[in-house]
Amino acid sequence: TGLFFIKLFALFTALQKADACLFIGGKGFFNYPIDYYLLRLFGKRVVHMYVGTASRPRYLSAYAKKALDPDKGIANKFTAKLIKRTRRQQARVRATSRAANCVIENPLCGHFQTRPFVNYFKIGMPIRMNDESSEKQTKTTTRKIRILHCPSRPEIKGTQRILDTLTPDVFERLNAELIVLTGVPHSRVLKEIQKCDFIIDQLYSDSPLAGFAAEAASHRRVPIVGGYGWEDIRQSLDNEDIPPAILCTPKDLLITVEELCNDSSKRQQLASDLEKFLTQGAWSGQAFASKLGRVLDNDVPDSWLVDPQSIRYKHGVGLSEDDAKGIIRKMTEFGGTESLHLRDKTELESSIQTWLQHKA
Repeated sequence: TGLFFIKLFALFTALQKADACLFIGGKGFFNYPIDYYLLRLFGKRVVHMYVGTASRPRYLSAYAKKALDPDKGIANKFTAKLIKRTRRQQARVRATSRAANCVIENPLCGHFQTRPFVNYFKIGMPIRMNDESSEKQTKTTTRKIRILHCPSRPEIKGTQRILDTLTPDVFERLNAELIVLTGVPHSRVLKEIQKCDFIIDQLYSDSPLAGFAAEAASHRRVPIVGGYGWEDIRQSLDNEDIPPAILCTPKDLLITVEELCNDSSKRQQLASDLEKFLTQGAWSGQAFASKLGRVLDNDVPDSWLVDPQSIRYKHGVGLSEDDAKGIIRKMTEFGGTESLHLRDKTELESSIQTWLQHKA
């Protein structure tokens, strides 16, 4: 096909002209990374950057919730398929990572990695600031505080739990309102971002600044991002490397919203910190280019590396703790603990078994 010849042309161009190659996503030019070995044979440095979906274990994503379907027939059939797909995914991740000189990975997604990898959040991801929304919010004590939530898929963003937590009584007490937008034009979302005071991204994320949160940050609006892995991330990063978004656990959503609603100076300070972080700090375009350049030049400090044996994260993305536990239990009932493909990480496998025994 035409796409095949385009890829072939790109490969031969890289062989002729490149010193190093960066691949982003699940694979290189072709399905199996034979091109990585060829590039390395010609003295090229190959760096592969995973961005979540390709490497995150399939049973640790909202995709796997079908294993909990009330219809046992549907649930069982899907679980069997999930086990097979997880096995193929692990093999693909390991083959790609083994073929590359270096891997950049989210430490909350690196369960299938077999050797130290560069912490994705240490490198960062530059976000372009939007100059059109630099105006400050109107200062008034009578205007309601506007909170925006724009879930692309409410069922995996925790939208119902957000609505159950932030009841009308809460908003009346805080003199606030929540605007929830789903399936509207992007232009409408941008207008609402500029009108709001802060946003709620989601409850079950494994990245502090991605998707809607990143877009809000580009408009100088502070995002609240819920998740279970923030302490894991903090253990592998310095404070200055962590985006100054509001990172909370799902159960702490209410107190987090209350704090932001009650303290306008805190909102302004966080917005200022966020802008500085993205324009001058660890995730600025200049910092990103410099750090990525060091990776491509094979000049990687040990402090940037994560040992996959240190991974303990179990919740995934788009899943409540109960859902994550339920899916893993279903997997192990069908295929045993080996279906998780973590046998090379005995401490993680053991911690999962202990975790399953405790109620969420």
